[in-house]
Amino acid sequence: SDASTFDVAEVWTDHNREGSDGILVLDSLPTCCLNFVSPFIDSISSLQVFPGFLCGFFVDINCSGPGFNLTNKYISDLNGGIFQDSISSMSCDALPK
Repeated sequence: SDASTFDVAEVWTDHNREGSDGILVLDSLPTCCLNFVSPFIDSISSLQVFPGFLCGFFVDINCSGPGFNLTNKYISDLNGGIFQDSISSMSCDALPK
């Protein structure tokens, strides 16, 4: 990828990497808050944060409300938790080298 962009995470609207798929490509780190849009807002069921990055995911827009942080991890199914089909925004940063 271009040296000035960062692939930080990937999200899916269904569990186990199914459904609509989006790779989050950022042009600067750390990010300001990013609000998801259709088809992802309030629809994310599985997600992955790539190695070297820390991302926070939040149930409300503007990175507010309940949230959680992930680094270098894949979650195949958010089912059963408060975050299933409820993530609305996120922010990311690079981990220290």
